[in-house]
Amino acid sequence: MKNTIKKRLISLSYKLLAFAILIIIIIIIDKSVNIINQFELLSLWLYPNNPDGNGELFKICLSFLGGLGILFGLYVSYRRAKAMEQGVLRQKESIDLQNKQISITRKAQTDERFKNAVEHLGDTKEPIILGGVAELNQIAKENRTEYSEIIFNILCSYIRSNANIIKNSAEEINSTVVQTIINNLFKSNDQTYLGYKANLRFANLNEINLDGILFYEADLSFCYMPSIKNTIFEDSNLDKTEFILSELIDIDFPGSKLHQSLFHGAYLINVKMDEETELLSTSFLESTLINVNFDNNSVGSCNFIASKIDNCSFNNSSIVSASFAASGLKSIDFSSVKLFGTNDFRASGFLNVNLNTIVTSTNFSGCSYGDGYIHRFKDKLIDGVGKMADFKGITTLEINKKTNTALKLTEKDVNEIHQEYDNILDKKTKPNYKNK
Repeated sequence: MKNTIKKRLISLSYKLLAFAILIIIIIIIDKSVNIINQFELLSLWLYPNNPDGNGELFKICLSFLGGLGILFGLYVSYRRAKAMEQGVLRQKESIDLQNKQISITRKAQTDERFKNAVEHLGDTKEPIILGGVAELNQIAKENRTEYSEIIFNILCSYIRSNANIIKNSAEEINSTVVQTIINNLFKSNDQTYLGYKANLRFANLNEINLDGILFYEADLSFCYMPSIKNTIFEDSNLDKTEFILSELIDIDFPGSKLHQSLFHGAYLINVKMDEETELLSTSFLESTLINVNFDNNSVGSCNFIASKIDNCSFNNSSIVSASFAASGLKSIDFSSVKLFGTNDFRASGFLNVNLNTIVTSTNFSGCSYGDGYIHRFKDKLIDGVGKMADFKGITTLEINKKTNTALKLTEKDVNEIHQEYDNILDKKTKPNYKNK
């Protein structure tokens, strides 16, 4: 629309200018023309009854000339604006070209920084390695779309390689570097690596602080884990992960797998392993469990041998083929479990335990009133040979001798419990690279 109006104005100005030039040419050629007489005749013709006709015609002439000036001014302004517009476009193209060149230069510089930083990870000197980690982390922050995921995977790979439970002894692991990487990947508030899935399989994390981390869909299978507080393992894989002498306080495992995981000498308090946690052949050996939530879950084939189980919740859970041998159970309510059978409570201790449920094929041989055998359980277990089952610590229990066993603890029982304990330890993480 604007271009159409501009074209019409330009065309009109050209016509008026041509008309004016024509008149001037005619006047110059015809020198005999009496301008004044012609002016008066024209005014008389235009204004026959107006005594001031000459003045009115003069006004018209002035207006005409003024209009020509305005049109010419508009034309000049248009040409000037057009020239400025072309200049701006050329300047923009120049700036775009400069920005492109700067972007290419910056990309080349970043690629060079990235290459050098990755090479620093392979150095033997800790300061150089830490410098490489810091540089990679900075590159990820500056170029999240292009670099953050690959840097995340590279740093996870560094942990897997340099803190590997097979390749490296505890003395060979540089915990300072590993801790720095963990802090950058999982404890930073800038969310550079948010949503990425960590692969830390076979990593020895015994000396690493993992407090307050949200592990989402992380692969932590076959890892050695440290003491942890306020950490969430959401939809993560902790198969055959070992918690040796670890303290776990305020921990949640929603949707995570703990298949054949081992808690040995561990201390668990306020831990959630409820319906969303997959427990299968999970073992708690000589561990302390306080306020651990197993509600709506299945603890089938799980082992709680020589452990202290205090005020833990098993509401609507299924407890089948589980071993609580030589453990001390205190303030436990099993009355609302869905299934309860083929469990082993030999040489276990009961204190304020409610078993008001259907109990089938369960062995209570040598069970006692009290905390059971916890510390140095093997020696104490031998001392209990010949003891008859004592159910004083169970508030409600009717033993069906046809399906359940409530006899004296025998030497055979002791040997079987010892053997079960040793078999679990013999199956401790011995990963094979073919499984990787």
